[in-house]
Amino acid sequence: MLGPLVVEATRAQSTPARVRPLIAVEPSLDASVHDVMLHAVVPRDLELSGEFRLLPSPSMPSGAVTSERAPDLDVWRGTGSEALVRLRATTLKGGETVIAGSVFLLQQDDNPVFTASFVRRNPTRLTAHLLTDALIGVLTGRPGSFASHLTFTQSRGGARRAFTIDADGHGLRVASGEYELVSASAFDPRDRLLFAASVRHGRYELHPSPARTPFPNGSIYGIAFDPSRSKVALALAVGKGVGIFEGPSDFSTLRRVSRNELALHPSYSASGQLAYVGVDGNRSRIYVGTRPVSPLGLRVGTPTFCDHPNGLRLVYAADVGRRTHLIVADESGRTRRWLTRGRGDQTDPACSPDGRLVAFFSSGYGRDGRPGLYLMPVEGGEPRRISSAMGDTLRWASILGAEPPAVRVD
Repeated sequence: MLGPLVVEATRAQSTPARVRPLIAVEPSLDASVHDVMLHAVVPRDLELSGEFRLLPSPSMPSGAVTSERAPDLDVWRGTGSEALVRLRATTLKGGETVIAGSVFLLQQDDNPVFTASFVRRNPTRLTAHLLTDALIGVLTGRPGSFASHLTFTQSRGGARRAFTIDADGHGLRVASGEYELVSASAFDPRDRLLFAASVRHGRYELHPSPARTPFPNGSIYGIAFDPSRSKVALALAVGKGVGIFEGPSDFSTLRRVSRNELALHPSYSASGQLAYVGVDGNRSRIYVGTRPVSPLGLRVGTPTFCDHPNGLRLVYAADVGRRTHLIVADESGRTRRWLTRGRGDQTDPACSPDGRLVAFFSSGYGRDGRPGLYLMPVEGGEPRRISSAMGDTLRWASILGAEPPAVRVD
């Protein structure tokens, strides 16, 4: 009569927090627009990555005079930092600008172990994000993914619009028309924003319309491309239900892969596995392929896969009492643990392209306590709010065609 009762169990002994290395970023050399931009973007990215602790400005050594010469590493060693990052923006006579970053390991000699650089006529924030990703790569063994963007939908005042935003919370913009009622959005193989929208109470159709439309005459309520963007999955209305259809990303052929009355929120793993929310009657579960992997009786939604260096992770939202929190598990749904807990509702997770961060919307979480879009390490850590924007159906993808930096490793 009462139905399933979900009881949250916790261990008496908590898991110790992961110790993040302390690194320092040398202060800006000058007040040029490119140097200021570089020193604003890269340190923030490094902090948002959750991989490091940054030496705060009050702790900067007074004897560390910024100059074009090699830094005095003895002075920096006294701060307890493990590495020093030097950032430079130098304008050449021809008008081009060299954007460069170097890493000094303070326990080694005084030479940089790594330098990455770009030559650009007009360097942008994307250039700085690419530099950050290269620096994260040398410091951790896997490049970061801040040269990326997210898309989501937002309902407000009877309208439902598609938005895009950079991975650091900068550059929020509306991407759909005023009279387009959007159900879902994603970045296609050409890195264009593709969204499903209804115009004048019509069916939810793809915009811009693909060259081939072999799917049945039904509305689209979900879109997902795999990481290589060679496959696509759609949540497509058929008859009185909604099913998951899969096929190549040119939409040349699509076949139904779900068996549920209602199937929504498709998402791909790095290995091409497809997860979705399947609903039968009053029960919702996370499915990977045709197999349910979430606990029976737990109301769930919006799965996403994180290709983490320590193994593939499945993250999804689940209702606990009156709250919604995020669960992280292995790819088969086992070894589950709560990623978030406490106050607020956490929904619509999306994993970063490098698999180490998860983005989600929260009604107010962590120390910040304000609603908005948050980033948090998949392995656990302090969530950081990057935008006040709220929405749903969040997707995160790399910016395709971004040229990597020239790299020198010593």
